[in-house]
Amino acid sequence: EFLNPASVFNIHVKGFLSTLTGEKREGNKYYYQLELTPENQASDFTKIVIKIDKAEMQLSSADFYSNDGNIYGIKIKQLNTDIDLPDSFFVFNATEYRDIEIIDFR
Repeated sequence: EFLNPASVFNIHVKGFLSTLTGEKREGNKYYYQLELTPENQASDFTKIVIKIDKAEMQLSSADFYSNDGNIYGIKIKQLNTDIDLPDSFFVFNATEYRDIEIIDFR
């Protein structure tokens, strides 16, 4: 769940304490850096460090520090928020995927 790129956008909402750890400059961009620490000590991660682009106020990256010493990162190169998508874009059309088996758990 943590490494699902979509979860990065709302991970701070529940189960984490956040601290602004400073501002960073990388190249010609400036970022806010936040450190999220899990409220639950049994979490798979010791901390998550996120960077937010100061000019755009959008998430730029997230680094997940796991208990086993590994670091997993997600970097957002481009984020388009002003796209007008039709409702049909969000509907799965089974006729477009004839060679798959669909299992409906409803």
